[in-house]
Amino acid sequence: MYVLYSVLSVVALAIASPFLAYQAVRHRKYVRSLRQRLGYLPLSFNIDGDESIWIHAVSVGETLTARALIGELKARYPGLKLFLSTTTMTGHEVARALTDIDGVFYFPLDWGFTVRRTLDVVRPRLFVMMETEIWPMLLRECRERGVATMLVNGRVSKRSFARYALVRRFFRRVLDDVERFCMQSEEAARRIVALGADPARVIVTGSLKFDSLDWPGVGPHGQSRDRVLRYFRVSPGRPVVIAASTLRGEDQAGGVDPEHDGVGVEDPAEVAERGRPGSGAEVATDVVEGDVDDEEVEAGEKAGTDQDGRDRERVEGRSRRGGRDRQGSDRRAGDERASPSPFRDEW
Repeated sequence: MYVLYSVLSVVALAIASPFLAYQAVRHRKYVRSLRQRLGYLPLSFNIDGDESIWIHAVSVGETLTARALIGELKARYPGLKLFLSTTTMTGHEVARALTDIDGVFYFPLDWGFTVRRTLDVVRPRLFVMMETEIWPMLLRECRERGVATMLVNGRVSKRSFARYALVRRFFRRVLDDVERFCMQSEEAARRIVALGADPARVIVTGSLKFDSLDWPGVGPHGQSRDRVLRYFRVSPGRPVVIAASTLRGEDQAGGVDPEHDGVGVEDPAEVAERGRPGSGAEVATDVVEGDVDDEEVEAGEKAGTDQDGRDRERVEGRSRRGGRDRQGSDRRAGDERASPSPFRDEW
């Protein structure tokens, strides 16, 4: 199966090569990163051959989320270098600006020889995949070298689940090379188990995106972040709930419950919605006309329009007392891999 996977990977790259060549000539994409994608890292990269922790994040979002791990890993394992790989150029640029990272490089193509070259230089003791970055050849090589592996902030969308299910037998073997699955939700955990992951290795940890957020405080140039509240005429200390990047069907503001989300408010909460262009007024109408059990809401006037044409809408709501605690599962079990590792001992 792994041979077939490698052949199909080569075929897919051959089919995509005209487009990739056009991008390289027209936009200079992939030119500077090609050597690293083939496993040839710079000579100065880990020149002393130190052991490390390797985190892989595809693009900007995953890279920013990885900030929640970087500081903790650096503090807990000061004797190990910390390397971060990305797939996209934008993610690479963001990663280079992060602190506590000893090196940034492009993720290698998932072929045996490219993966082995990269592992020889990076020398990881632990390989961490952000979200659902599951690469069969790399995971297989990590297992053979005794490298601990884990999936962090894992998620499996409904569409991805259907695709993986088509190759469940092969995917089950691939998942067997992952020693810990830290999933965002119960549903994601159920799906990864249904695809073949050992339930004893799966734990629901929630989303790391919340842990990677910056705490409110003083912004750049000494400006307080309260200026955003002042801009929208919201009094200081008033709870604000933001529903961002919503899609149709997800932007029902009646589903926003600050107490359910751990805010626990007594005063009216400001609910700001920003998703599809022009969707603010639609959401405001839904809130006002909808049957909302726990909220008395009032649609605000349109605050204005940015130069980009993006609308800003404000909707005020009041939540009654009576919070509900969020329940999470904590399924922990030991892993019986033979290779000794400080990470496995902690798991």
